[in-house]
Amino acid sequence: MDDVSVTYDYGSLVTEVLDEYTEDNHLIRSGMVDGRTYPVKLGVDYRPLCNIYGVEKSILPKLNFIEGETDIQQLTSYLESGNYVIEISAINPNESPEFLCPLNQEVTIYKDGLPYKTVSVIARAVVDFSLVESPGKNVGYTDVGGDCPIFYMSNEMFVELYNNPAIMSYVFDVEKEHFLPATEYINSLPTVEYASSETLAQTMNGLKQTIFIIGGLIGFLLGSIGLVNFSNIIITGIINRQREFATLESIGMTKKQINKLTVLEGLFYAFLICVMGLPLSLIVANTILPTFFNQPDLWLFTIQPTIFPLILEGIVICVVAIIVPHVSFRYFRKTSIVARLRVVE
Repeated sequence: MDDVSVTYDYGSLVTEVLDEYTEDNHLIRSGMVDGRTYPVKLGVDYRPLCNIYGVEKSILPKLNFIEGETDIQQLTSYLESGNYVIEISAINPNESPEFLCPLNQEVTIYKDGLPYKTVSVIARAVVDFSLVESPGKNVGYTDVGGDCPIFYMSNEMFVELYNNPAIMSYVFDVEKEHFLPATEYINSLPTVEYASSETLAQTMNGLKQTIFIIGGLIGFLLGSIGLVNFSNIIITGIINRQREFATLESIGMTKKQINKLTVLEGLFYAFLICVMGLPLSLIVANTILPTFFNQPDLWLFTIQPTIFPLILEGIVICVVAIIVPHVSFRYFRKTSIVARLRVVE
């Protein structure tokens, strides 16, 4: 935005000008363009600034071409001639590309309010956000051109156009054996901030651990509540059936047989919980959760249903179904059979 004297006419009409001043009284001029929802940044002549990148030929093989010229050598030649640009759509996975210029659209470049050159859109391509945004930094293309097209042109043409060409971001590959020396070198540069596959992986691992801790805590709390309710059902049933159990015991049923009866009932309930819980959990994991995470900002998450927590919970429920009746009977059998038979239901 240091070069607001270089503007572009790509066939869209500015319908409304919006001037805004920063705290240090710096003017930021933007406007609304036909068919666009968000403002675009405008130059001194009230034309769009657009999102312009001077790129090296090494970046071309990384592009996913949708339409137009796709031969890398031909594209390199076209860009070096200074008469062509490539329109870019920056998207996350699972998003649909959006282009603002048709193929062969003529784009007139203005400098200081006067026509400087006319170029044509030779191809349209899709790139990952990392090729137009500095990951984790608020210095992306939306801060420069707003809701305008993204154009890739040659480095030479970029330097020719702009009075103060600056490197906003530089994307490059490093072979594995040279990764550590390259990282040490970049760290030695005091004014350079960088993101690498390693730093992004560390950030993602931290996010994964946070989600695991929060999700695990929520799951533990919900599971604990379920176990308490399940134990309460068993204990309440034993309390309400004390007279029944005393009657059975008075006619010859042993304490061991009564314990076995209540344990089998508890295991039956545990079996029903597992049989109903497993399909319901899988249905939720395969329908509701993917719908929730199927959003542009959450593209990096992958839903992987797992039954291990269900199996673990089922084992714990079965253990509770065995232990709780024994503990409950040990407490409630302190009174005699006669006393328990006198209990009014």
